[in-house]
Amino acid sequence: MRRKRLLCDVDEVLVDFQRPALSILERLTGKKLTPDDYEVWDMFSLFTEEEKTLVREEISKPGFCRALPPVPGAAEGLLEARSLVDVFAVTSHFTSPTWVHERDAALIEDFGFKRGEIVHTSAKFLVKGDFLLDDRPKNVTEWKEHHPDGTAMLWHIPNTRKLGMDDIRVRSWAEVLERIKKGL
Repeated sequence: MRRKRLLCDVDEVLVDFQRPALSILERLTGKKLTPDDYEVWDMFSLFTEEEKTLVREEISKPGFCRALPPVPGAAEGLLEARSLVDVFAVTSHFTSPTWVHERDAALIEDFGFKRGEIVHTSAKFLVKGDFLLDDRPKNVTEWKEHHPDGTAMLWHIPNTRKLGMDDIRVRSWAEVLERIKKGL
């Protein structure tokens, strides 16, 4: 019998993308935002076209992706999850010549993934698994539509706090592990 699979998003779930990107926005434009200041998933929707261009240029530079700090507790949560299920990173990427290489390096070195356990796609609903953990509401609902027998979990981030979805929202790795155990 095959082990069940957890499909795990990366940005905001394993590494902090928003705060470093918002720090770039502040450095380049003086505009200061935190994830508590807005209530949409896509922070870029709050930027002017000029701000989007400036921030995306910086994010696309070599070194940005690899330097993203781990979310506290993520490595330990993954380690415990691996004792229960197979874990795959399923991540979107920016159009940067070094993004995928840097993302893979971080996932392998900081989180113990093997190359074959990393999937790069924005179409996460195409990836088959038993559990999905993602911070983007659209990814979670789309995946659940295509995998009705699976367990979809929305990783809580401050800017999605008012979107509802509390029945599938998780705020800690302890909650993630509890839902995995219930689904075994």
